[in-house]
Amino acid sequence: MSLLEIPLNSRYLQKEPRNNQISNLTQKQDLIIGFSFATLSAACIGGTYLFSKVALSTTNTRSFISIWMLMGAVYVFAAAIIKRKLIFPQKRSIWLGLISLGLFEIISSSAFFTAISLASQPAIVAFLARFTSLFGLIMSVIILKERMNLTALAGTVIILVGGFSLSYVSGTIGWTLLLLNIIMSISVAASLIVGKVIIEETNPYMMLLFRNVITAIGTFLILPGPFEIPPLSTLGVMAVGAFIGPFLGFLFLYMALDHIDAWMVSIFTMTQPLFVALYDWAFLGSVLTWTQLLAGIVILLGTYLIIRSSIRHALPPSGP
Repeated sequence: MSLLEIPLNSRYLQKEPRNNQISNLTQKQDLIIGFSFATLSAACIGGTYLFSKVALSTTNTRSFISIWMLMGAVYVFAAAIIKRKLIFPQKRSIWLGLISLGLFEIISSSAFFTAISLASQPAIVAFLARFTSLFGLIMSVIILKERMNLTALAGTVIILVGGFSLSYVSGTIGWTLLLLNIIMSISVAASLIVGKVIIEETNPYMMLLFRNVITAIGTFLILPGPFEIPPLSTLGVMAVGAFIGPFLGFLFLYMALDHIDAWMVSIFTMTQPLFVALYDWAFLGSVLTWTQLLAGIVILLGTYLIIRSSIRHALPPSGP
């Protein structure tokens, strides 16, 4: 069986739900759980910007990504043993899917941090990174044949507008920077699609373990520059950040994929700038602008529309 021959099940919007016996109540619970995990993922990944910003001030990109991902791998390995989720797949296609998660992450991480090093302002990269959600949405609809109703579509457009507005900064965007961000966006979106395809045949812990281990090894072997052990204080910051981002953030993301469609998970990543802005305000004393506040409200409105319309369509019609 090839990777693309694995059933592309949309757990609640397809005509025949998984096992053909999922009740409307179960569909609603699946949606609520999935949206909760997607929100937790965005909150955790949004927090990693603070930790990575501190760590990269005292170490290089190669050392940072390798150690960062290795720490995340240690966390997920321990969690998989405790949860008894350390189950290696039997099918070759699933092995290929798990390996591809790590390969896509190597590409996206390398492109992302290279773009940061080239950009006049790192915020420009953060703005362009919002295209990952757009690519994820397009690939989910085209490849996985996922669907959305008109209200959910309206909510998606609103979130995209809010996300781009919240991340927008003025500055010069060169062709090299734009190309790097397109490569990163496609890689992240492709990883999301692969994750949705194989989630039925494995579990989030194994997906995350492969992702982190392969990325740690790959960046150590591929990225240029010396490998150096950061100062102890930096290692402490990285240990906390790796627990929040490469472990919890992406574990929640894969758990969300196990309950809701890939396009929904992709769109929910647009809420990350909202959490970044809140963390900057709470911990770094940054002042929230009116643009950020309005964009945050717009994102929350779009999120509400998607959640409300999805749950409503999962419920049986009212009346006798």
